[in-house]
This record gives sequence, C-alpha cells and structure tokens, in this order.
Amino acid sequence: MAKLSRRKFLSGVFTAGAALYVGGWWFFKVRKGDATYYIKSVLKKRLGYLNLEKISLDRFARVYQERLDTARLYWGSWIGILGPVYAMFDMVRFLPKSRSFKNFEDDIITMYLLSSDFFIYDADTNRTVNFIEYYDSPEVGCANPFAEF
Repeated sequence: MAKLSRRKFLSGVFTAGAALYVGGWWFFKVRKGDATYYIKSVLKKRLGYLNLEKISLDRFARVYQERLDTARLYWGSWIGILGPVYAMFDMVRFLPKSRSFKNFEDDIITMYLLSSDFFIYDADTNRTVNFIEYYDSPEVGCANPFAEF
C-alpha cells in the first residue's frame, strides 16, 4: 500500500469539501430555483454606500425572484455559489456572457431603487433605504391625484 503524503491528504480533503459544497448548493438552491443569495450579493456590493435594511433586501430578493424568467433564475441560482468571492472580486467579467450578467445586475439595482423609498426622499444617502413594493410601471398609478395629464 502506497504511503499517503500530506499533500495528497490535503488535496483529497479539499476536493471532498468542494464536492460537498457544490452538491449542497445544488440541492438547496439550484434545485429549488433560489437566486436570492445572488440578488442580495449584487445589491450589497454595488449599493454598499447606502444603508440597506436587511429585511427589505430579503423581501425584495424574494419578490424579484418570482418575476425572473427561467434562464436568469437558473444562472442566478448557480452564480450565487460564488457569493463570498463576489463580495471581494468581480468574477462575472471573466464569464463568457459577462455583458448579459452585467445587464442582469443593472436590472436588479434599478428595480430595487425604483421599488424602494430612495427617490421618494430625494436620493438621500444618509437615511436607510427600505423596500416598499415591487415597481411595475403598468401597475403603479400616479402618486399625485391632482396631476393634469
């Protein structure tokens, strides 16, 4: 029987840990179509200069996820596996479809800001931003009942 070196042992432990992590991510996130972790990671990274309420982020991520098409939901749930790395390093730019991921991220940010009280309070960066309701332009009526059309 061959002697087990420290390098082989550590590489085996690392490989087994990575396989368990990926398998667990698939079982608990991808299989269920859960992209909320990626949505929250995008908001925390790109809107880090704002005070974002955690409960509002969770509510927005669930509501936004319900309105995603199948492809974005699938890729959003898979790319969420790299959420801890995404917080420090923009790994999306190295993906083959980096432009579509950037558009996806921009859409997440735009919809969050439009769905929150950020613009109601004149884009004040010192106050906490709260999610109100999902902004859907055909469903949202005029906020001023005395407006002339």
